[in-house]
Amino acid sequence: MDIRYITGDEKGWLLARKPTGVQIELPEYLKVEFIKTEKDAARNETRDHFKNLEGRERGTSVSVRQKPGGGSWLVKGDPGWRGAAQVRFSLSKKELTYPGGPKLIAVSEGGPHVPVGTHDLELPDVSHKFGEHYLGVAKRAKSWFFIGHSMNGAGINNRYLHVGNFSAGCVTVQSREGWDQLYRYLILTRKGDGKSVGAITVAP
Repeated sequence: MDIRYITGDEKGWLLARKPTGVQIELPEYLKVEFIKTEKDAARNETRDHFKNLEGRERGTSVSVRQKPGGGSWLVKGDPGWRGAAQVRFSLSKKELTYPGGPKLIAVSEGGPHVPVGTHDLELPDVSHKFGEHYLGVAKRAKSWFFIGHSMNGAGINNRYLHVGNFSAGCVTVQSREGWDQLYRYLILTRKGDGKSVGAITVAP
């Protein structure tokens, strides 16, 4: 099996196409199985074909057009994988912490907040348009991490860990300048279930 990982655009996403023609977004550093490189004569382009091994589109076979001028978006090697992420969030202190990173201001308000306890954090599912407002400070502002498991309907009131000024019940990191470092920590961690980067523990 030829295992590779995805490199994305400047916002951390790659646009791929299913055999049906439907386009989907895939997050950077997603593990995939490379299948083949093939010339698409109808579109006059060369495409890499691969199977997603984790995340929302796990098990889905897709293809992506190679970079302008040639070259693949799929890379071999170890980008620095780590074990499961460990994030802690205090509702009362409005503080989020994680190994090796600074304390960040974060809130969960404006709606039913994430319940106290430990919950899985999924890999980013799609690029979220509401993150566009913060791209000037956080380059990965459109990459959100689902709290719980959206793929089997067991998510917690559709709550995410994300950057932003306002919260509607999600765990919202208001220290915008610290988001990209937190994102970098999370995107290279894995729980090992094919879905999650690790977990977030919510304290009172």
